[in-house]
Amino acid sequence: MVLWWFLILLGFFLLYLGAELLVRSAIQISHYFKVPRLVIGLTIVAFATSAPEALVGIFGQLKGETGDIALGNVIGSNIANIGMVLGIYLMLRPCDISHSMKWQKIPILLLIYLLLFFVMVGGKISRVEGVYLLLVLIFYNLYQYFFPPKKVELEEEIKVHEEEKRPPVRITLQIFAAIGSMALLILGTQSLLDGALKIAKHFQISERIVSISIIAFGTSLPELATALVSAFRKEQEILIGTIVGSNIFNPLLVIPFATMVGPIYFSPKMLILDFPMMVAFTVLLWILMVLGKNRLSRIDGSILLFSYASYVTFLFYS
Repeated sequence: MVLWWFLILLGFFLLYLGAELLVRSAIQISHYFKVPRLVIGLTIVAFATSAPEALVGIFGQLKGETGDIALGNVIGSNIANIGMVLGIYLMLRPCDISHSMKWQKIPILLLIYLLLFFVMVGGKISRVEGVYLLLVLIFYNLYQYFFPPKKVELEEEIKVHEEEKRPPVRITLQIFAAIGSMALLILGTQSLLDGALKIAKHFQISERIVSISIIAFGTSLPELATALVSAFRKEQEILIGTIVGSNIFNPLLVIPFATMVGPIYFSPKMLILDFPMMVAFTVLLWILMVLGKNRLSRIDGSILLFSYASYVTFLFYS
């Protein structure tokens, strides 16, 4: 059993390291080829930060007995991003919320959840439905491209992954770094899944619970690291944008990747319990934004963190 927990912890570490390295190397390569900053922010950084979830979705489909790992990781990561990551950040440092975040990004996220609900109603997610979700992601990126956020906000969001004085790009080194980061992500995914599934079978815990809790925690580590760094640097809106952006990309990118392996068959509890909880956390965040008059406080953070801890506890004791 010690070996299983070691595999889980090793998976956590490799996923975090691989995701960070992939983001940084992807940005450097993009600068070398003079890719516009807007494209970097909307596609490259967003894809890189969702890479752990995407790989878990693919390998989860290959290793798991059901599709609960792939779908559960998406739902669990989205809940963890708001309840755990944002909750911890707000406990350290309150932050202001932009008008576009409150009245544009959050409503878009809820509309995506509505689409995901209709996709899930049949009890499975097919390859065709995965393609539909991917098309929505493409449409969303086009919308962001033609109606971008404020220039200052976008540049700050990209800068969080860059050094203040960027050295000359050594393209060969960065390409090897990108390849190495993908190798780390694959190894981390394999290690995390192997350990988590062994623990699940030993304690007779369902794949659904393991994916929503342990595996989702691991794939949310890059966002948690960003939260701690953002709190230290006093960068407020960046983290909120990262979390909401990740929560948009997860269902629209990870699920289509997972359906490439095969249709996702999932537990009914995913639809009647876990999906509503994901929506509830997003609605709770929206309510706190509205009531707080464009500001989230430490009290709001404690509410989110307590809600997340309560939900995870409920999962294991239900």
